[in-house]
Amino acid sequence: YTHFICDDCNDEWADHIGISDEKVSFFVSKHNESKDSASDFQDVVSQALKNLGYLTPTMGQLNGKLERWSRLYQTSQMNRLRSNNGTVQDAVTMWGNNVMSPNYIREMCLVVDFMSKSDFTQQLDDIANNRPVAHKSELFQRLWILSSFVNGCLECGVKPVIYCKN
Repeated sequence: YTHFICDDCNDEWADHIGISDEKVSFFVSKHNESKDSASDFQDVVSQALKNLGYLTPTMGQLNGKLERWSRLYQTSQMNRLRSNNGTVQDAVTMWGNNVMSPNYIREMCLVVDFMSKSDFTQQLDDIANNRPVAHKSELFQRLWILSSFVNGCLECGVKPVIYCKN
């Protein structure tokens, strides 16, 4: 990404927003110690789904973020924008241009450290082969939540992405 913005806290669209030519990605992050909790997964998915519409904002909505994104993060000395070649205004302009492009790619990315792809795959394999599965009811709940996330994204023309443990 040419611009990476921390939008965390208060009127946030995502925890972080990555912007590059013809692509914008929202990153919704959740840390938790749980391993198989459907409730923890539902929390991060619901945060993502409620903000899907902001991946195609109006210029008025983008301009409304200029001041906030130009300030430091909360009480720290950390800039909200990370960019080697631009300002917050440049990021907003690029995003506005992206919205007008027929090749505009939008992604909703979940970043969760409490889920493991290999564990999830193993649980599904165990069910398929009639082997016992720990936390079977939570697995089915997570599958429904995962399905809702993917379907919600696809209905809006957004690519669903999940970053988790291997």
